[in-house]
Amino acid sequence: RKWRDRRRRDVSRASEQDGGRCRCRPVMPPSDDVGEAKPRDAQQCVFTLADVAKHNTADDLWLAIDGGVYDVTPYLDAHPGGHVIATWAGRDASAPFGAWHDASVRRKLARFRVGRYDAPPVDEFERDKRALLAECERRGWYDTDWSVYAYEIAVPTALFVACCALLALTSTWQAHAVAGLCLAVCWHQAAFVGHDLMHSSVFDTRFKNHVAGLLCGNALAGISAIWWKYTHDMHHATTNEHERDPDITHLPFVAVTEKMFLSANARPLTAVELALLKVAVPLQHLTYLPIMFVAARFNLYWQSIYMLFVGHRVLAMPFQSVHYGAKVVNAERLALVGFWLWYLAVCYAAYARAGAAGAFAYFAVSHLYMGVLHVQISLSHWERPHASACEKSPREKEWFYHQIVTARDITPTAFMNWYMGGLNLQCAHHIAPRVARHHLPAATVEVRNFCRKWNIPYTESGMLPAVWEVASSLCDVAGKVKQLDERRAAALIRKSE
Repeated sequence: RKWRDRRRRDVSRASEQDGGRCRCRPVMPPSDDVGEAKPRDAQQCVFTLADVAKHNTADDLWLAIDGGVYDVTPYLDAHPGGHVIATWAGRDASAPFGAWHDASVRRKLARFRVGRYDAPPVDEFERDKRALLAECERRGWYDTDWSVYAYEIAVPTALFVACCALLALTSTWQAHAVAGLCLAVCWHQAAFVGHDLMHSSVFDTRFKNHVAGLLCGNALAGISAIWWKYTHDMHHATTNEHERDPDITHLPFVAVTEKMFLSANARPLTAVELALLKVAVPLQHLTYLPIMFVAARFNLYWQSIYMLFVGHRVLAMPFQSVHYGAKVVNAERLALVGFWLWYLAVCYAAYARAGAAGAFAYFAVSHLYMGVLHVQISLSHWERPHASACEKSPREKEWFYHQIVTARDITPTAFMNWYMGGLNLQCAHHIAPRVARHHLPAATVEVRNFCRKWNIPYTESGMLPAVWEVASSLCDVAGKVKQLDERRAAALIRKSE
C-alpha cells in the first residue's frame, strides 16, 4: 500500500509539474507472480529522465530501463546482488541491466513498472552496441558448454588428488612444497569456475549456481560465495569509481589514484587511517608485490569471516549487510568452517609426516603462489582511469565507453587464456559479463572492431609490462601524498584569516 500510495503521489506531482501534459497508459503494479503483471490503474504517466533522477536513494529508488520507468524500492532487500542496484538509482540503467540479466529477469521487472520515459532516438552508435550484444546471443556465447566445464573441473580435481597423494606418500619438505603448489594451482583454476557460478552463468537456476559456488568458494578455498557476489557485482556496477568500487578501495594501505585522498568526493578518513596512509601509501610501489603475495589472501579470509561471523556486513561496503535468509547464511558458515577443518587437518598431517619444515613448506607455498591471482586482478583495472560518478564527463558516463577505458586486456595466447581463465580479456567480460569465459577470445575480436570504428581507447599489453605500468602508476600516486599536508596547511591558513 505504501508503494502504491507513493507512486500515485509521484504521478500526480509529475502531472502538476508538467503543466497537465501527462500522457496516460495502463500501469503495471506489483504482483506476486513473476510473469507480466496485469494493468490495474487507469493511467500511466510519461516521465522525463529529470523526474526519474529525483528518486535516487535507497528509500526511493527508480530506474529507467529501455523506455520503462520502474520503482524497485520494495525489491531492494530481495535483490540477489544486494544494494548494488542503488548505485544506479535515478538513472538510465538500460545498458547495465541488459548486460547482467537475461529475459526471465526482464519479465519479473514488469511488476514494478510505474510509467515510461521518452528515450532518446537510437543513433548509429546505439545500433552498433545492440548489434554487438545480439551477435553474442546469435553465436550462443551465453550458453553453457559442458565439455569445457568438464575439463575445467577435472584439472583442479586432479591437482587436489595429486596434492593429497604427495602428502600421504612422501615425508620430505620438498615434496610437501610441491603438494602446496598443486593445491595452489587447484585453487587458482577453481576460482574461475567459482567466478562463473556466482555470475549465475553455469546452471539454469540461481539456487544450483549458489550451491556449487558454496563448494567451490567456501568449502574448497575458504572464500565466502556471497561475499564475493556482493563485492564483484558492485565492482561491475561502479568500475573504477574511486569511492565505491571495492576492487580498488584499499585505503589506507594502497591508493590507486590520488583522488582517493585529495578529491572532494573522497571517503572521509579517520585520524588513524590518515596516519597509516601517510606511512603506507608513499611506499606502495615497493610494497605492491609483497602485499599481493603475502597479505592479500589472508585479507580475503578475514573479509569472509568478518561478514559471516562478526559484523554481518561487507567490510569494503559498510552499507551492505548480509540480506540472505538464515538457511543460506548457515550453509555459508558451515562450508567455511568445513574449509578450515580440512585445511588445518592437512597441515597437521604434513607436520606428522615431514615435521615443521614440511608443514611450513606446504602452507607457505600454497599461499604465496596465490599472489599470482591477486596480481592478475590488480592488472585489470588499477592503472586505468578513475573517477567518481559525479566527476565523469558525458562520454565517460556512457556504459560501453566507461567499461572499455577502465579495463586492460592481457595479450591473449593459448597459455595465457588457460592460465588466467580467459579473464585476461576484461574489456569483453565487462561489456557482456554473461558471455562464457571460453568464448571471450572470439568476443574480444568483435569488441576490438567496435572500438576501432568508434575511436574508443583500447588497452592491451603483456603481463610483465602491465605489472610495470601498475607499479609506475602507484609510484606516481605515492609522490602526491605530500599534497595532502599542503592542502591541510592551506586550509588552516584560510581558516585563521
